[in-house]
Amino acid sequence: MLGCCGVLVCTGKRRSGDQGVGAGGDDEGLDDGAPLSDLHSSSSSSSSSTAPLSPLQRACVLPTSLRRRLLSDWQWVTRRRHIATLPRHPSVRDALAQFLSSLSSSAPVAVDVAREVCAGVLIYFERCVGPLLLYRIERPQHHTVQTQKEESGAKEHKGREEGEGGGKRSRSFSRVRSTPAAAEPRSEAADESSLSHEVAMALLDPVHPTRPSSPSLSSHFAAVYGCEHLLRLLVKLPALMESSDLLTGAVADVSATLQALIKWMALHESTLFPSTSTAYHFVDKHYLQQLQPNDCKLEPEHGDQEQEQHDSSMG
Repeated sequence: MLGCCGVLVCTGKRRSGDQGVGAGGDDEGLDDGAPLSDLHSSSSSSSSSTAPLSPLQRACVLPTSLRRRLLSDWQWVTRRRHIATLPRHPSVRDALAQFLSSLSSSAPVAVDVAREVCAGVLIYFERCVGPLLLYRIERPQHHTVQTQKEESGAKEHKGREEGEGGGKRSRSFSRVRSTPAAAEPRSEAADESSLSHEVAMALLDPVHPTRPSSPSLSSHFAAVYGCEHLLRLLVKLPALMESSDLLTGAVADVSATLQALIKWMALHESTLFPSTSTAYHFVDKHYLQQLQPNDCKLEPEHGDQEQEQHDSSMG
């Protein structure tokens, strides 16, 4: 089953000049000047004029209601100096687990396949949210979330060391990371990919959830951010996976799962997305001072009253 999710866990082979997810450097994130919904629509329409959409592109075409969510999200964040109220309930991790729990034997995709794909989506979210899924004004907030993650990870690591007599590694972590002496040595990236897959599968297990042994590979961001950010990822997934090696059978399984996930999110939109009155909060001057110079160009605080009422009705 790893053939299905392997592409989502690993970045695979990339074209020359492409940068892997989280490769470092100055990541630009999302374009403040254009909403993701418009970018997705324009890319779909331009593709249809020259070539048919790929199965992954077709699977990630959002219904109208979710496109409106992305548009409203863009307006609140980039035009009105509002950022998402965190942590979100339900979170990305909660939503994926709920989706898996909703699947039945009559679902368009097998439950075990869907779990593999959702595990990959979870890992992709952890790696992409900082570099690729944020507008500029959200960066200071993400820095705070990341700092909390690092502090929590350091405390957990120290606690494990003290509990194990100092210096002993946990058995589960050793079992995953260890390689037999006669076996071919594996790269650190391969070890991390294998471990991160096990972590994601454990976190998505509604029956036997386990705590990951490596804090750096836990789903911290997916437990903090909500479905607005998951939508941003789903729109970008076809392009992110475009340069990865994906077998024909795996394409069908991944596409079917993503399509089922998006339909499920549209069906449960009222419970997955909070009302705009609680979903976002205004950022003050102290917060804006944390931005780099010219990092965020914002329109005046006061917006069009009719548009404000329209967006409020979206909640």
